[in-house]
Amino acid sequence: MLVLLARNGLDVKSVPDLVALAKSRPGKLSYASAGLGSTQHLAGALFCRQTGIDALHVPYKGSSPALTDLMSGQVDCTIDTLSASLPFIRGGKLNALAVSGLDRSPALPQLPTMAASGVKDYAVSAWGGLLAPKGTPAAVVHVLNTAGNAALRTPELIARAAESGSELQGGTPERFGAWIAQELARWKLAVAAAGDIGQ
Repeated sequence: MLVLLARNGLDVKSVPDLVALAKSRPGKLSYASAGLGSTQHLAGALFCRQTGIDALHVPYKGSSPALTDLMSGQVDCTIDTLSASLPFIRGGKLNALAVSGLDRSPALPQLPTMAASGVKDYAVSAWGGLLAPKGTPAAVVHVLNTAGNAALRTPELIARAAESGSELQGGTPERFGAWIAQELARWKLAVAAAGDIGQ
């Protein structure tokens, strides 16, 4: 799951506040990302497109320097992973405005979703999964899938995911493949919003 963050000192308390501020200062509000073409870059570009704001993209070489400059006030906002930013949110160093998922995060249940904050149909996430090369025998895929699902049910992994604000989901290879296809379609919109990601 991703989270929209604003620097402390920026006079915003919600997504509508941030959108209103950006619209009052076209091209002046800056948003950081973990780099050109990163999930954070595309999520930010999609946010700008769907809210109709013009903000300056500032790419970094990873989340850590982007979050560091956000905390020091060098940039105004970012959309980053909840797992990377949760310690800074809990420590009061960053102002969290909304999560990007369809549902609220158990790690920050008081935080609204983007959709509930007025950004219609905005639901993006950073995710990972267990993949095998094309042509892997079905029997091997079955063994990997069974082992992966079993691992997701271990108390240790469940606890670590909860601490970092991550969500665990198991399932079948077919379901995961369909979900990947859906995500590819969603991210085509984000790439279109970002325009030439080399800029």
